[in-house]
This record gives sequence, C-alpha cells and structure tokens, in this order.
Amino acid sequence: MNAEQNKCTIRRLFEDAWNQKNLDLLHDLLVPDYAERESNWAELIFAAFPDTHFTVEDMLAEGDRVATRIVWRATHKGVFEGIAPTGTAAAIPGAFIHRMGQDGKAIESWGFGGSFSFSDHIKAAITAD
Repeated sequence: MNAEQNKCTIRRLFEDAWNQKNLDLLHDLLVPDYAERESNWAELIFAAFPDTHFTVEDMLAEGDRVATRIVWRATHKGVFEGIAPTGTAAAIPGAFIHRMGQDGKAIESWGFGGSFSFSDHIKAAITAD
C-alpha cells in the first residue's frame, strides 16, 4: 500500500471506527489480534467515556508508518481504572504511530499522551472536591 492509502486506513480508524463506535470496522482496518485488543480497549473506554471523540489534527506517512496527532475529547461518566464517574470533561492531546502491513491493515501502534492523561484529570477532580 502507498502512504496515502495507509493514511486513509488510519483516518477511518479514528473517524469511522472510534468516533462512530463502529467496532466491526476494526477487522477491516487492523490485523486480527490487534483488532481484538483494540475492540476490548474501546469497550472499556466507551463504558467510562461514552462521548469519546477523536479529532485528527495532523497526519504524516512514510514507508510502512503513519503518524497521527490527535485530540481526545471525552467526559468521565463511568468507572475508569477503579475511579467512580466524576463528570470531568477533558481534551487530551496525543499522537500515535501505526505500523502498516502490505495488506493495508495496521499491525501495531504506539501511543503518546499529552502532559496529562484522563486518569490525571479525573483524579484532580476528586482531589478538588
């Protein structure tokens, strides 16, 4: 696959699978074991942050890698890492690098969060009460 096709796959991952909560699409975009892990993670995230939304800010691709700068926006409305819902809303910047296979599916990824994670935000909300 070429760089533009790889970028399209990863854009669909964020905009169609995650933002539209279309987890069946993961099997079209990711290799099977990665799709299963991502689906399990998404279910945990959607339970705690049902209004999860990713905004793709920038995307670069070269060779078999796609780098994406995102902002994750969500409100803590369910239990997350043992923390009861706080109602805290946050926008967390981050970046992902996906490694793509020759079949156009992502094989793996590495994620990097902003200066604060959602855990930091919800723990701060508890401390402030």
